Amino acid sequence: MRRSSSADTDAMKNARQLLRSAMSGIDDYAAVYRAWIAMETEDSGIGIGVARELVLDWGCVCTAEGTADEYAAFWIDYLAFELSTGRVFRRVA
Repeated sequence: MRRSSSADTDAMKNARQLLRSAMSGIDDYAAVYRAWIAMETEDSGIGIGVARELVLDWGCVCTAEGTADEYAAFWIDYLAFELSTGRVFRRVA
């Protein structure tokens, strides 16, 4: 069942807010991961680039704060998700 446009917009706003909170040192990595999935599975594709940019910024924050292990664990889960959905972001060499 497809959610309404308003619900989609609210979900994207919530996802972006969670990702921004993660950059500020949130400890709920599972919530951040779920938010990421919500953005990645958005039909229109809007927000994917924003989500990737935010998570990369979060990685810089984690490294600076010495929490790189949590960031690495997040990426392991994220890559498993990408591989299972077949929507892996690929770089062309």
